[in-house]
Amino acid sequence: MLSLCLFAGSWPAPGAKAEAAVPGATVQKYIMIDQFGYLPDGDKTAVLVDPQVGYNASDAYTPGGTLEVRRVSDDSVAFSGAPKVWNDGKTQEKSGDRGWWFDFSEVTATGDYYIYDPANNFKSYDFTISPDVYKDVLKAAIKTYYYQRIGTPHLAQHAGAAFADDAAFVGPYQDTQARSVLDRNNAATERDLSGGWMDAGDFNKYVTYTAQPINELLTAYEQKPDIFTDDYNIPESGNGIPDVIDEVKWELDWLKKMQESDGGVLMKVGVPSSGKIGEFSNPPSKITVRRYYLPKTSASTIVTALNFAHAAVTLGQFPTLRGYADDLKARAIKAWSWYQNNPKTANADHGEIEAGDADMALAQQAQVATVAAAYLFALTGDQSYHTYFKTNYTTTWPMSDAYWGLYYGEQADGVMFYTTLPNADPAVRAHILERRDLHDFTQAFVDNEDLYRSYVPDFSYHWGSLQVRARAGASSYDFVQYDINPQKRDNFNKKGAKRTSLLPRRQSASLYVPDEHGRLRRGKLDQGNLSQLVRGRFAVGQRASGIRAWRTERAIFGQPIAAAGAACAEDVQRLERHRHEMAGPHGQFLGDYRERHLLPIGIYQAARQIRKRAGRADRAAGRAGCRLRRSRGYDVHAGELEPRAGRDGLRYRGERHGAGQRTGALLHA
Repeated sequence: MLSLCLFAGSWPAPGAKAEAAVPGATVQKYIMIDQFGYLPDGDKTAVLVDPQVGYNASDAYTPGGTLEVRRVSDDSVAFSGAPKVWNDGKTQEKSGDRGWWFDFSEVTATGDYYIYDPANNFKSYDFTISPDVYKDVLKAAIKTYYYQRIGTPHLAQHAGAAFADDAAFVGPYQDTQARSVLDRNNAATERDLSGGWMDAGDFNKYVTYTAQPINELLTAYEQKPDIFTDDYNIPESGNGIPDVIDEVKWELDWLKKMQESDGGVLMKVGVPSSGKIGEFSNPPSKITVRRYYLPKTSASTIVTALNFAHAAVTLGQFPTLRGYADDLKARAIKAWSWYQNNPKTANADHGEIEAGDADMALAQQAQVATVAAAYLFALTGDQSYHTYFKTNYTTTWPMSDAYWGLYYGEQADGVMFYTTLPNADPAVRAHILERRDLHDFTQAFVDNEDLYRSYVPDFSYHWGSLQVRARAGASSYDFVQYDINPQKRDNFNKKGAKRTSLLPRRQSASLYVPDEHGRLRRGKLDQGNLSQLVRGRFAVGQRASGIRAWRTERAIFGQPIAAAGAACAEDVQRLERHRHEMAGPHGQFLGDYRERHLLPIGIYQAARQIRKRAGRADRAAGRAGCRLRRSRGYDVHAGELEPRAGRDGLRYRGERHGAGQRTGALLHA
């Protein structure tokens, strides 16, 4: 998914303010601070930017020789120091910017501050230093999933008045009466497949896409249970179960409906590949298009085996959920058996249901099975699962790839989970930890590699690249969580934090388009090229004048959403969409109901960000803060789009791109 933390200049975010301070001082957007704030004992570095190449090359900023950190309360100076030129003044190729770093880590007292440049009479936006800067952000990130729920009313008391809506897709021949898309007129195929989460920019539900969100949310809870509370204002709040577990259970309840009595699992539920023009201009509850499902497949079944087995391990810790966990265990075993004893296919989704291709390569299915075996072994103690894992663990993505866990994080977490089992094979455990230490992603932490202090390899600048950036942060905490190599541990804790709180530091997104030689060149992210990038989301004939998604994303406006991280795109905020002012969720910016924000969140991006924050919970629950500012109004968050080659040139959420693969247009975020 294409991820933009849009319009950072128009909505507030915790930890940053826009009030005036030094009389006459002008806010300089190129003094970039973390809009969510800083932890008292954490690194604190502002990035000072002078654009050189690209759409903002005409802008310029050179800081004075001394900068000050001032208190908002009385404008007194808390710290002063000299900015450090980055990389001998060279222009960073990826961003087209040159810059400086201003380290003010010595400031540790809780309070509100701003950075002041006396030579130019410029100031940054205000920011906060506090142990709690990420607390509300984590809540908002989890709350994202409530807004993704389908088949249930969104009451104003939980969703806010702007997003209150009746239950969606529970009408005739919709999710409560879904039929097989391969036998649409046969009433005998009807199933109640209601519930679950909407995937992202579409209203569909894909079983194969649930591996990442379910498993990464569960891992986040397992590793830092104390940070997840029961007060996120969802219907289940106050029931004695952390709301993140309640949210995962909502999705598990839907997956149970997708599983047939023999253990096989249906692949996806959604709208057909025709007939949707006009339908999606309505609120979700008013959409009447019929809904269908795809038959059970090996991919959907083994993913569900993993989901159920892992969830049974975690949910079984709660006395009130032990019966539920026992049922998940039985279902996981059934799904495992079905997968092992039925034909496997990687070509079951032929596009009869929009929009994403839910297929999974056979090799990836086998990798998922290996990780599922680890959880099944933990649940049952059955040596057959143990043998399967020991035989196949070296073929999993993290064990066979040089960049541990940047892709398929659920596999990386599952392999590491095995090392915690008391009855794990000592030699296998040692091999996994050795490989984890070897794959330390050292190049991510070469300070001068990235002006914005959040390096990822060039090959990862593809669609969905922010997931890779988030995973780099989460993966770094393995060295802390599993006590791997104490010599590296402290460094990785610090470096991982940079991906938690300092993820994107630019004031605007940069679009990379290949030139005639195939080299990437930076260009302006504007209405025209966004039309091309997201055209896979458009109803036929509705490319129109820019960005027209099929549906509104209720999770965004009015909530300080922190779920997917982003390149804060200040210039994008001025896209002239029907000349609407961005004053609130209704009737703004993108006009009609489906156009209320640019691109929606995906359930997988949210999980990856939450997983990353949980790794930082020993100090605070972190967030991929847009390195910018905040102002007055609403927060907005947009998700990511992952295209891949397909019948229409774009499909959502297909396989992630591995090393060396590139797409036709890349978003640097």
